[in-house]
Amino acid sequence: MHHSLVFFIFAHPDDAEICCGGLIVKLVKDGSEVHYLCCTDGSRGTFNPDISPKHLAVIRDSELKSAAKDLGVKTVEILPHCDCDEIQEYFLRKEIIARIRRLQPEIVVTHDAWKPYLVHPDHIVTGLAACRAAVFSPFPHIYPDTFSPGVNSVREVFLFDTDLPNMFIDISEVIERKIHLLSHFPSQMEQAGAQQKMIRPDNRSNYDIGREMYEDIIRRTSTQAGVITGIRHAEAYRRFLVRNGHFDAREQERIPGK
Repeated sequence: MHHSLVFFIFAHPDDAEICCGGLIVKLVKDGSEVHYLCCTDGSRGTFNPDISPKHLAVIRDSELKSAAKDLGVKTVEILPHCDCDEIQEYFLRKEIIARIRRLQPEIVVTHDAWKPYLVHPDHIVTGLAACRAAVFSPFPHIYPDTFSPGVNSVREVFLFDTDLPNMFIDISEVIERKIHLLSHFPSQMEQAGAQQKMIRPDNRSNYDIGREMYEDIIRRTSTQAGVITGIRHAEAYRRFLVRNGHFDAREQERIPGK
């Protein structure tokens, strides 16, 4: 499943690994060049009032770069936006278009902004801005200040965390590697554990509770996605071709690695 350059655009540190870790492992293994753009700094994602947003942003930056290094991701950029800060899609789209024009990826991978009942504003605006940027980046009169001749069009967009998948990636051989990536995000595991304790008392550490919860999510969702196609563990995506300012989903089923 080699692709020349794949650009992952996501809202928070850890979104890419938890949702797409298997795909990333397989892409890098097959020689694809992978790049990250994280659209917020994760500085507000905590239930702990004693940690400052500035300090948490430093932690999240370090965690994401540690995971990216482990995976073999070529570059990591984190935009200086606070999470849950109601980023304007228009301005985020402009930032993303500039980076797509510079990198010229073959594929963009991002959130499904159209998932029913999705409430997180960062996931919605990031997915929407990334999709629009992927479609409109080759148009010279759209944000002309970042356009230069020779810009290629993004060929495909993969949406993760989707309820309407049409593409399944077999991650059976790499699922343990994907789960291992959780160890790079202790602050996220602790946050998830703290929330679980609010719901159900537990004497274990926040980290242990959160780690168990995320591992269960990864195993359960990959098993559910695999059942659809007869794969033991899979990641599900909504795949679109990019065609002249629009998405084209006429190619419905492609199951790499089966």
